[in-house]
Amino acid sequence: MKYSSNEAFARIMNKSREIRTKRENRVTALLSAACVTLAILLVGTVIILKGQIVSEVTGSRFGAFLLPSEDGGYVLAAVIAFLLGIAATLWAIRCRNEKKNKDDKEDKER
Repeated sequence: MKYSSNEAFARIMNKSREIRTKRENRVTALLSAACVTLAILLVGTVIILKGQIVSEVTGSRFGAFLLPSEDGGYVLAAVIAFLLGIAATLWAIRCRNEKKNKDDKEDKER
């Protein structure tokens, strides 16, 4: 045998960390691409709808030109979606930190 069981175990753990890191990088790249795509779609939708909504809104030149008086429900949905996005982000950060702390604790035990 070329190396001891401790060395073999260390190599296996390093390889598993590399595989995990590659997988996480792939997921991060996929999520980044999805975010960019959704942002472009959102901007495109606003640009397309801007002309229609501005022509419908009359009176005020101040305030939200994209918000006719009957669209309060859309604003509520947007605020709720924003808050859910914040909650999901904080949850993901917390899970990542817990995982990192768990991995660090396992590394220290060895």
